[in-house]
Amino acid sequence: MSNELFNEEEEFLALLEEEAAELAAKTDEEVLETVSEEVEEPAVVKEEVLEVEDKPAKTPKADKKSAEKTVALLSTRSVSWNGVGKVEVGYNIVTEEQAEKWLTRNHITVATPEDVAKGYGL
Repeated sequence: MSNELFNEEEEFLALLEEEAAELAAKTDEEVLETVSEEVEEPAVVKEEVLEVEDKPAKTPKADKKSAEKTVALLSTRSVSWNGVGKVEVGYNIVTEEQAEKWLTRNHITVATPEDVAKGYGL
């Protein structure tokens, strides 16, 4: 294998020498022509001015998730449960459906609004 590499290296060096000789034989003008043919045209930058109209902000519409009833839970562990969701240590807001499942775990309890406010120092 080392012989193959050596032969390839010799062939590569021979090609380099051949190209160097060709370039040396060319005049400066010929070299510039060759280089300019290989260089692409520079990109043209266009500046556009976007007009912005002052419109009143759209009021957010209530989506499906905000219409669902939610429950505050207090978790003593961070757990991920396939098909149910994920809870972190502390207070978590989940749907009623998720709460039913999470409350089967011993590290989850229901948190009242007062508990959540107290937990966040309000």
